[in-house]
Amino acid sequence: MGASEQQAAGSRFSLCLRALLVGGALVGVSTALNEFVLPPILQSLSVPVAPSSFSPGSLTVSLLVGSGLTVLVAVVFLSISERGLGYLDANTPTLRGCGYIVGGVLLNLVASLGVSLIVSIFGLPAGGNSTVSRVLAGGTATAIVFVVLVVLLVGPAEELLYRNVIQKRLSEDFSTSVALFLAGALFALSHAPNVYDPNATAMISPLLSNWAAGIIYGGIYIRTQSIVPAMLAHGFYNATVVGLVVLGVASA
Repeated sequence: MGASEQQAAGSRFSLCLRALLVGGALVGVSTALNEFVLPPILQSLSVPVAPSSFSPGSLTVSLLVGSGLTVLVAVVFLSISERGLGYLDANTPTLRGCGYIVGGVLLNLVASLGVSLIVSIFGLPAGGNSTVSRVLAGGTATAIVFVVLVVLLVGPAEELLYRNVIQKRLSEDFSTSVALFLAGALFALSHAPNVYDPNATAMISPLLSNWAAGIIYGGIYIRTQSIVPAMLAHGFYNATVVGLVVLGVASA
């Protein structure tokens, strides 16, 4: 390898490393805000922090503020990096995009079942999600509020940050496929606080499920060139899972 090729390879490595560090930093900041800034905000609003069960009101405030913090991270990055709101790909879904939404929800359900099967085969403990557990403990009314808000707030906020900002930023220096898998991994890691278990092996199942979900949503974003279908697929999938549990078709 000649000197010029070595220099080009070194420059390429530096750009990729910087992109990965930027993505990791955005995940870290978003996670830190939701773990350390959200609780004091909720306390100031007289909303219980980490209750054993949510009420419709406490869930609404918690998701509204939490989603707002996630969006804030994305907006601040776009401002600091001088990319601006023009960086966002928020086109109205076409009929084809609607097909990807439905397909994404179904594929995510299949992927979740696949992960559960693998975990069962290897005899690993099945983990859970503390937020979903507290939603279900709050009763049917709370579950209904969650179904609505996860479509209107949670899905859009997380997809805005993880796909339209982090994945797109990674794709500037990595190949599309590598950026897809890396963004999916960062998305899964961001859920670690919600799926934390003293038995680390119990976290494998939910983390793998979230990684698969991140790849599916990222794939929808790539195929449609719009973040809206990914937002809706994310929201409708979470809503479907909670709905199935409430109906007794699935377990939490």
